[in-house]
Amino acid sequence: MRALNNKKVLCFGNADRTTDKIASLIASMNSTVNYGLVDDCNRDIEQNGIYHTSLEDISLLDAELLLFKFDHIIFIDLPITSYSNEQAYHTTRVLYMFVKNWNVKSYNLINERLSTL
Repeated sequence: MRALNNKKVLCFGNADRTTDKIASLIASMNSTVNYGLVDDCNRDIEQNGIYHTSLEDISLLDAELLLFKFDHIIFIDLPITSYSNEQAYHTTRVLYMFVKNWNVKSYNLINERLSTL
C-alpha cells in the first residue's frame, strides 16, 4: 500500500472490532491516526487519517455519499461468517465492484493480514 499519511482514508469491513483493529494497524503503519467509526454520512471529515465503517453501520446510499469525502478507500476482505448477516457481506462486495469498475476512487482490497489482494 502506498503512503496514506497525508490522505483521508475510509476502510470498509464488518461491524465487529476486527475492522477497527485493522484500521488502527493501517494508521500505525502510515504514521497517522485512526479516527474510528463513521456511522453518519453527514459527519465532517476534516482530518487526514484512517476512518472505518461497514454496511452494517450505514446504508449503501450513505456509503456512496461517504466515498466522495475520502481520498482513498480500503476494502477489508473478511469471511462471510464474520458479518452479522449475509446481506451486509454481499452488499459490501457490490460496493467494492462499483468502486473498482467505475474508477470512483483509488482503492485497495486487503486481507486480514494486511496483504493486498
